[in-house]
Amino acid sequence: MTLDPAGLPAEAQAFLTAGDPGELTIVNQNAKPLALRTHFSWDDAAGMVRVVTAADDVLYQLVASMSSTRANLSRSDGRRWLRLEGVAVATSDYERVAEALRRQPGQTSAGAIEPEQARAIEVSIDRAWGPAFIPEGLVAAVEEA
Repeated sequence: MTLDPAGLPAEAQAFLTAGDPGELTIVNQNAKPLALRTHFSWDDAAGMVRVVTAADDVLYQLVASMSSTRANLSRSDGRRWLRLEGVAVATSDYERVAEALRRQPGQTSAGAIEPEQARAIEVSIDRAWGPAFIPEGLVAAVEEA
C-alpha cells in the first residue's frame, strides 16, 4: 500500500528508526541496479534518509557522478517491509556529513570509515509503501468488504 512520506504512521517511523540494516539501490547510467546492504537514518522532519558512506564507496561515487538519480531504500523483518524512494544526492559538505554521522553513531568507529573519508548520501523521499503499515481503520474497512 502506498503511504504518504510526509505522514508515515507511527509504527512505520518506529520501524525505520529501529537501527536495523536495510538495502540501498541506485540505478546506474546503463539502467543496471546497484544494491548495497547498509544502515541508514530516517529524518521525519526533513522527509529524508541519510546513509553514511566513504569517499571511495562505489555507490557514493555513482551518485556523485550523476546530476540526478533516484534511489530506493528498503527494510524488512519477516513479513513486515517498508520501501522508500526519492532523489539521491551525494555530499561531502562538512555540516551535512556531520548531521548524517550524528544520526548514525558508530559508523566511523572500529575502522569502518575513517572520519576524514566520511561522506553522505541523502535521499529526499517522495514515495513510500509497505503492506505492514496500513492504518487499522483501513484494514477493518477492507476486511468488512
